[in-house]
Amino acid sequence: MSQGTWKDVSFEEEEYGAVLEEEDQLNRLHFQREQEREGARKQQKRQAEQMLQESAKRFKAWKIRDAKTDPRNLLGVVMEEEDGFYRIGTDDGILSQQYSRNQIEPSSSQFVSKENVPDKEISLRTAVGADSLSGGQGHKHCNCLQGCKTGKCNCRSLGRLCNSRCHNSTSCKNK
Repeated sequence: MSQGTWKDVSFEEEEYGAVLEEEDQLNRLHFQREQEREGARKQQKRQAEQMLQESAKRFKAWKIRDAKTDPRNLLGVVMEEEDGFYRIGTDDGILSQQYSRNQIEPSSSQFVSKENVPDKEISLRTAVGADSLSGGQGHKHCNCLQGCKTGKCNCRSLGRLCNSRCHNSTSCKNK
């Protein structure tokens, strides 16, 4: 190796100092980038938790009951899952709308099997009405004045017995 002059040595020292300075700057940039990434991870987790809390507030439990005698829940089975949304099948058909995970609740028992679900789309209201004792729109009553003897009686034609809301003090043959 040839021996350099005083200028060559100082140039190498300056170059070495510049390299050290560049390396130090790169280390600071790397550390800063890692801090920003960690901050972004924490912020993303916080936003996800906030979204879950907001969606829990926004999507309250279904109020699908119309009458006091209607069932509080609609029983069904998950037919398929697509992009986090579930298609639900009931005894009366497949619900036309897809539901997110927080809108459905799993059951420990299986009340409906996929094989028993008819291959037709129905609305939620139709499915609830089909499970309802009163047809889904509140209590059915007849207001008959003739004693509920003929087929003109709404209750008799639907195959139901009259109840206390049908008529006040009129005698009834369909109780």
